[in-house]
Amino acid sequence: MKLKRAEAERGGTFRRTMPDGAVVTSYKELYNSKIRQQQVEVKELRERQQHLKENVGPHRHQMGMFRDLHKLLRCKLEMQERDRREASRMAAEEGADTNVWTAGPEG
Repeated sequence: MKLKRAEAERGGTFRRTMPDGAVVTSYKELYNSKIRQQQVEVKELRERQQHLKENVGPHRHQMGMFRDLHKLLRCKLEMQERDRREASRMAAEEGADTNVWTAGPEG
């Protein structure tokens, strides 16, 4: 395999187009191009990480409030389900219809 690569490179038949549009004619150029792409990605990821670290502090209070809201809504759903089960159980016991108001997408 290594001999085939060397022969292709030496014979001038090796040619690849990189995702960024660059054309490479040797494996050295190919691997250097891949290294440059990885370095660019690492730089972008480090910048994103730095941005996130800088913005976590100011938004920490808002994230806590959102978690509390999520807990409250989950609790309300659980209470609504419990009330529905209780109403169904009572209706089954009494044999009568029960009207339970529910807040949901249906109105």
